[in-house]
Order: sequence, then structure tokens, then C-alpha cells
Amino acid sequence: MKIIGKIILINPNDDEHILFQKVISKSCYEAELICFASEQTALQYLYSTDEKIFLILCSYNLLRITGVEFKKEIEANDKIRKKAIPFLFYSLSASKTQVSEAYKYNVQGFFIQPLEVSEQVEMVDNIIAYWLLNLHPNN
Repeated sequence: MKIIGKIILINPNDDEHILFQKVISKSCYEAELICFASEQTALQYLYSTDEKIFLILCSYNLLRITGVEFKKEIEANDKIRKKAIPFLFYSLSASKTQVSEAYKYNVQGFFIQPLEVSEQVEMVDNIIAYWLLNLHPNN
């Protein structure tokens, strides 16, 4: 099934971009993935694009700021916030404090990235399936 809209991955590690591209290619869903290593480049893209974004997956640990600070930037911008893009953390690890902090800023999920590709594919398929079923104000 083809997804309408792009999936955005924000992760400073280029190896994670390659891995996630592999996960998407093995997924039940056909999706266009755009990867950003820099949170600033990702914000510039989100500020300027009129393309439909299906989902944002963000690492908690970014280059210059935390994922929570990145989410705050999104919430502070009316144009991006009104798009109501689902925002999920997708990180290799998380402390209870990080998860609690994230949910203060309207994130829709916090997922620990499994180590096995097959488990990542299953998780991503479940995440996508949920957001395909979910009612959205911009559909």
C-alpha cells in the first residue's frame, strides 16, 4: 500500500538513515523517506515545504539540541503546527526522564528502536498502520 505523504527521519547518524531506508524497503508500505542529519536542515525543510508529510520520526539526541527542543521549535511555528504532523521519537535508548519530558510537548509516541531489522520492520509497519487508520485534520 502506498502512503500519501513523506516520512521524515531526523537522526544525526548517517548509518541510521541507511538502516531505516532498508526497513522501509522491507515494509508492507510503499513510502517516500527523507532523512536529515541536522535538525536545522529539517526545520528549514518543514518551514518551506508545501508537500504532505505523513509522519516525523526523530532521534532524541540530535546534533545541537535535543529532540524535545526540536519539537518545541515545531510547536512554536504556526505553519508547521497547523499541519498536525504526527511526531514520534524513534531512538536507540531512552530514560524515564526523557520519555516524561517528551510527552510534555505533544509527541504522539516514543519508541525504542529494536536492534534486529525484522523487528524494526514490524514496529514501523504497526506505526504506519495506526496512522493510516487515525483521523487527521488535514485529510
